[in-house]
Amino acid sequence: MYRFGYGIQGGCDSGINGLDGCSGLGYDIDLEDHIIEYLVKGGYPGLEAVDFETARDILMERFGLTLHKDIMRIFAVRNIKGLENMILRCAMQSSQLTNYYGFAKSIGIKYDTFMVYLGYLTDVFIVSESRFFSKSDSTFKKGKKLYLRDHATRNLLIGLMNRRLFEFKEEVGKTVETVVQDHACRLVYRLQRRMQCYYWRGKKEVDIVIRVGTVPVPIEVKYRDSPDDVAGLKEFMQEFGSKFGIVVTKDIFEVRGDVLFVPLHLFLGIC
Repeated sequence: MYRFGYGIQGGCDSGINGLDGCSGLGYDIDLEDHIIEYLVKGGYPGLEAVDFETARDILMERFGLTLHKDIMRIFAVRNIKGLENMILRCAMQSSQLTNYYGFAKSIGIKYDTFMVYLGYLTDVFIVSESRFFSKSDSTFKKGKKLYLRDHATRNLLIGLMNRRLFEFKEEVGKTVETVVQDHACRLVYRLQRRMQCYYWRGKKEVDIVIRVGTVPVPIEVKYRDSPDDVAGLKEFMQEFGSKFGIVVTKDIFEVRGDVLFVPLHLFLGIC
């Protein structure tokens, strides 16, 4: 196992197949602050050089313009409060399995209105859906996971666009999965010109599934110190014949049999 450290220097003579013998990468690694800033502020141009408070103000202004000038004007939305509540709720439960009827009821709008608004928000890439992965055409009958695609906007709307985000493990998990899902979808789009990710649930859940050609690849997000539970990946791989699975970790880089453990920053660099 190779555990990435931050602010270290070292070398490795054993090659790509000998990661266990590496003491470093041969150059300074100073990624922790960059990762924290990206997970909080996102990647909008101009935000990387400003503090969290300034970034919040800039992002709030941009989000307000997108919501009130673009969406409201293009789609002629009448129930502005209903749409705002829908986006806020999406932010709060990004990456969670969602019952659309219950969602609509919780924000006080009709189901049909909810579906219309969902279409608007997916058309302008604010929200994305993740469908249940299946060999059959039954995916539409299962529940879906909703993501607010820009994780920084999610942090903004839930009031955690600062380092306090990392005081709440559940919220960090939602933010990191939102990031990984968006990048995985982008990878699929670059390879196949379609932007669709899935999830899967058997005895355990697989956070994200992508198709590379005809091959389903399961991805688990485990941004923590001990990402050892891969039972969901193994169950999926056995069910669908996948040759390998991916676990996105905080800092562990390792291959265990047919499972690749890869740190978040490397996964984002690839996708």
